[in-house]
Amino acid sequence: MNNQYFDPNSNIQNRELRVFVSSPFKDMKNEERKYLVDTVFPAIKEICRDHGVYFLPYDLRWGITEEQKKNGQVVDVCLSAIKRCKPFFIGLLGERYGSKPNPDDLINNPR
Repeated sequence: MNNQYFDPNSNIQNRELRVFVSSPFKDMKNEERKYLVDTVFPAIKEICRDHGVYFLPYDLRWGITEEQKKNGQVVDVCLSAIKRCKPFFIGLLGERYGSKPNPDDLINNPR
């Protein structure tokens, strides 16, 4: 790939296409994600496979543990996953626009 939007250091150079999928955790629980998982992702996976690329969607609904939530690590885990997927990011917005962090988490884990 050679265009102005392609980062030559992106994950696709390793023959992996990592895509981060983001939406508010309490929104878009059913139909939208089901469509991605059942229809969109398999189609992308097949196209990637035809080109020798492994497709790996990152959806943290599948990867945030209760312990990470309890320890206020959700933001760090999300940012780390986004970095691994750079520059591929799918943002789904609905009626909600994020979550309200626990104030104690912000005090105990300043950035």
